[in-house]
Amino acid sequence: MDWNWFFSSVAQSAAAIVAIFGGFIVTKIINNQTEFQRKCGEIKECIRSCLRLVNQSETTGFPYVVKRSRQGGLHSVERRIYNDNPVHDAEHYYRTTDFSAYVDRHEIINAIEGLIDNFRKNPAKPLTQVGVIMPGAVNQFYADERNAAESINKYIIDVNSQSLLARTLAAEITNNPYSSALVSMAIVGIIFLFYAGVIYPLSFMPMSLNQEPSLSLSAFWDILFSLRGAIMSVISAIFTLIMLAFLVLNLRLKFDEQDIKDLNQYSEPSKYSEYFDRAKANAVFLNPQEK
Repeated sequence: MDWNWFFSSVAQSAAAIVAIFGGFIVTKIINNQTEFQRKCGEIKECIRSCLRLVNQSETTGFPYVVKRSRQGGLHSVERRIYNDNPVHDAEHYYRTTDFSAYVDRHEIINAIEGLIDNFRKNPAKPLTQVGVIMPGAVNQFYADERNAAESINKYIIDVNSQSLLARTLAAEITNNPYSSALVSMAIVGIIFLFYAGVIYPLSFMPMSLNQEPSLSLSAFWDILFSLRGAIMSVISAIFTLIMLAFLVLNLRLKFDEQDIKDLNQYSEPSKYSEYFDRAKANAVFLNPQEK
């Protein structure tokens, strides 16, 4: 029997399988790398936009609205304190006064308690006059109120849009879809198939007619240091290095953990501004069923 035909057929069949699957895997990794780089650019731009909105918080109408709400609300509370008999506690006045959702509740409670203490020390008249608007400034007051409200509304829309984008990106990259464990296993399998199905059968060739193949560890060194052994070794080394390079590339297609953490953080609108945190905390306090 001529074993050369058998080993030649095995080597050619295995080489075809290696070429087909190897080409597919390499193409897949290259495409993943392109998409990975594009997605990294989107993530960096998204995080920059999120940070820009965070820094923009103090330049919106929040400080103005908080200041006017605090002044007007405390002025109203002060008048009610001097008109009430008996005087209620600070929590009651906070709940029954239309303070902005963006004010600091604890700071307002402390201010109301201060007004109550002032009343108990001097019940004759209010000690402060907060939030009085002069007649000539009414038009400017309403213009400022309108501008502040428009600024806040625009900021809220931008934050909601950006938080949705951050949440979408976080969901897309959390499991590192571009670094596939299946692809890594396929590369390792292709390397083993190349050695077992191509290099090993070729190591028996050429064989004499009717010569029976035999396994011998001592024959390995004779083949390795022969001309055919040198040629197969060079081919094997080059193929292995190429496949290992793509294996490492596939393993590196993982997103930065800090980027994922930042995206998850900015998926919540309340993380963009302390005023949103206040509004959320105040809403839970005024509506305990939302806890």
